[in-house]
Amino acid sequence: MMTPKSRLGACAIAAFILGVALGHVVFHHQPERNINQLQGVIVPVLSLDVYDAEGRLVKSIVKVGDPPTLNFIKILLHIFWNQEENKEIHNRTVVAMDGSSYTVGEGGHSVYYGTVAGVAVVSAKVILGNGTTPFSIDQYALSGTWTQDVPVHYYAAYYNSTHMWTLYEATWTNNLGADKDVTEVGLAIYWYYSGTVAKWFLIFRDVLSNPVTVPDGGALVVRYYIYVRYG
Repeated sequence: MMTPKSRLGACAIAAFILGVALGHVVFHHQPERNINQLQGVIVPVLSLDVYDAEGRLVKSIVKVGDPPTLNFIKILLHIFWNQEENKEIHNRTVVAMDGSSYTVGEGGHSVYYGTVAGVAVVSAKVILGNGTTPFSIDQYALSGTWTQDVPVHYYAAYYNSTHMWTLYEATWTNNLGADKDVTEVGLAIYWYYSGTVAKWFLIFRDVLSNPVTVPDGGALVVRYYIYVRYG
């Protein structure tokens, strides 16, 4: 059952998608396409809501996200197998956020959990940063000199007559003592790549066209939607 918050978010995204379909918004890296031409294609959407210290909404941004990273498609591949017997498996190399490369091995490759910003048992996190390096699919980390990890606390899957989608939500409260500009956002999962060894792997990274300023004492709510159009 959808909560009022999730209904509001879904309505906002639906309105945005309608704008895309009507030709008012173009896709990053694909300016000639609109959403009606993307049937069956994964369409990431990033939503940012900024609140001041009194809890008032001061800014909202919705953008069609940059494509997923190579880690995303490789991890998707490897969740479909466990043991190698009677299988031919390719493209096993994944790159963790610390820059280390690993070969996915038999057994044990699955989402696990770690600790993020003092919160235990976290399997996905949003990363905020101040980098401006353009997106490329082989990136494995954010590009700036400052990053902030934020645990994902809300997961959901929905569908309607035209789309099905997942939602991942994280909220960061700015307790740094000053306003903070955010210029890039990422989504990562904590994943076993072999046996009992787990690392953080970046699966989405978005570079914002303009900095988003989070006021001192304010909050930033980040929502990653992954849409598939089928109707």
